[in-house]
Amino acid sequence: YFNALKKELSQRMEHAGTIAAAYGKRLKNGDISRLEYNKSQLNLSALQGEIMRLDIERAAILSQL
Repeated sequence: YFNALKKELSQRMEHAGTIAAAYGKRLKNGDISRLEYNKSQLNLSALQGEIMRLDIERAAILSQL
């Protein structure tokens, strides 16, 4: 379960990174506001936190085995 979830979250993280980079370029060009850029960064940070939480939970379960 944890391995499949990590794989899914890693894929979402990759997509969020691509989107955040694109929003950074659009912000430089003036196409979007700082708020939209910050939302993309917040989404990326939330996914990073979720992956870290999952890794900790997975390690705790493995240590119990």
